[in-house]
Amino acid sequence: VALTVTGYTTTPKELAFVKDLESPTNAPKILSSSFDKVDDFEGYMYLEPGNYKFYMPDACGDFSTPAVYGGSGGNLEEGTSAPSINVATAGHYYVTADLTAGALKYTVQYYKAFGIYGLGVKGKSEGVQNAVPMSDDTNSNVWKITFDLFKGKGFKFKSNDWIGDLSGDPLSVPSGAKTISV
Repeated sequence: VALTVTGYTTTPKELAFVKDLESPTNAPKILSSSFDKVDDFEGYMYLEPGNYKFYMPDACGDFSTPAVYGGSGGNLEEGTSAPSINVATAGHYYVTADLTAGALKYTVQYYKAFGIYGLGVKGKSEGVQNAVPMSDDTNSNVWKITFDLFKGKGFKFKSNDWIGDLSGDPLSVPSGAKTISV
């Protein structure tokens, strides 16, 4: 009786989002949605204005011979001559890339902030202008916050990519706003 065991990594794959003329090794990375997925990537990152492309590390996990993807209008194409993806405003972005053969696509969605607000947050009054921001200090897609709560009072999480007031019950979001309140 022969038994063969093949071990697989549980580390998600990485995809670098690289600003023109910079090294993919040091660029922000997005991760595959799970260790067994090799074609869909997502993550939050801080980006400076400029032109970007996605770099997939080679089989050895480095960027000596990467696959390069660029695109426009949400569609990706492979190759160093593919168009760059323009980021006009510095800030935090939710970046996705789907490298499924025949369905190459991406999104780069801007967020001003993530945070909490509400009457349960000590020292803050309700409303978007009083939101307490979360931070992703290590650019690891893990947003953290430490705050004091009032017993029995509520709070909500939100992303803020527009200027307006979220106070009131029920909360109302202007038509067309990209703000998410949960």
